[in-house]
Amino acid sequence: MRNEVFIAVVGTSPQVVTEALYYFYCDAYPEHQRKFDRVILISTEEGQKILKEDLWDNHKLEELEKALKLEPGTVPVRKLDILCFKDNEGNPIQDLRTTENNMNSLAQLFEVVMLWTSDPNTRVTALLSGGRKTMSAFMALAFQLYARDHDEMFHVLVPDDKMYNKNWFFPSDPHNPDEKLEVSFIPVIKVGRYLTNRITLDPFKMVKELQEKLIRNAPLQELKIEGNIFSSGIEKVILEPRDAAFLRYLIMRRKDSGCNDDCPGCEKCGITPFDLSMEYFNGKIHDIYDSFMCKDRHFAERPDPVKDKSKDFTPVVHQSISRIKHKLEENEHSNLNKSLKPYKAHLDMTQRKKCWYVVKIDPLIIEIVK
Repeated sequence: MRNEVFIAVVGTSPQVVTEALYYFYCDAYPEHQRKFDRVILISTEEGQKILKEDLWDNHKLEELEKALKLEPGTVPVRKLDILCFKDNEGNPIQDLRTTENNMNSLAQLFEVVMLWTSDPNTRVTALLSGGRKTMSAFMALAFQLYARDHDEMFHVLVPDDKMYNKNWFFPSDPHNPDEKLEVSFIPVIKVGRYLTNRITLDPFKMVKELQEKLIRNAPLQELKIEGNIFSSGIEKVILEPRDAAFLRYLIMRRKDSGCNDDCPGCEKCGITPFDLSMEYFNGKIHDIYDSFMCKDRHFAERPDPVKDKSKDFTPVVHQSISRIKHKLEENEHSNLNKSLKPYKAHLDMTQRKKCWYVVKIDPLIIEIVK
């Protein structure tokens, strides 16, 4: 059974903490009820002071447990778990108003979230509501980098007339519609732990590394074909005309198949090496070549339907596909390489030796200029 850890960034309104804890502990909200083993609160120096004053000196934590009919100490909020953001010299930060203080705070929040999400025996429940908007943005970013599939982020909502009431910390009657609490769980794309195993890297370096990796893995937004030149944005690759004709055939087969962009390859958008060699024998590859090259230039004589009927042209296919792959792989991080490189799809599991050549590209982004 996992340990439950609650993490929140908090400004000068401790109410968001008591409201959230009330929601999770109260029997009136059974759909998301959970009991926490640890409560971690992170704030500025002023926020830390107000939290301690309200929760202990003003007895709001004690009142919360009484309202929930819980034994004292059931809700595990401890003074030592109220952390304070620090500046470069280790001094408490009064408020997050400068870029420097924001960056220092972000790094500290990253460390806390990374620590607790590194324990496989925990589930982290993170509050998005507390503090300045920058704090909420930082929590969301930390979750994107470090959270796992079972970790959750939420936002707590209170009635409008209670939102700015400094004396309202939780409902006196959870069944009163005027005091009803609502929680919205926020979907987060948790990419960090699924894109790199260097999770302990300096967080700012990791952000940069992940951003570069995402850019490299981004799907093509456009593909322009002009003769034997294939381009997307500033990227382009120039193939030998015959190889370009083969690749254009595979791309057009994908485009004409009616398949969606997420099709992994099928008999409609793919073609076996033998069938592709027959298209070469029948002149289809030559027709494509002639459509963009000068009429008096040919990469080879067209096969003679009578004389060449018994010839095997699959070596021609394999050689050309191999050259296409080699050319695209000259820039292994290129999006063109990932999107245009023909790959072998084994569509019939009973015949593992039989394969289909497929180019997995979104048919809707293809533009043929010539």
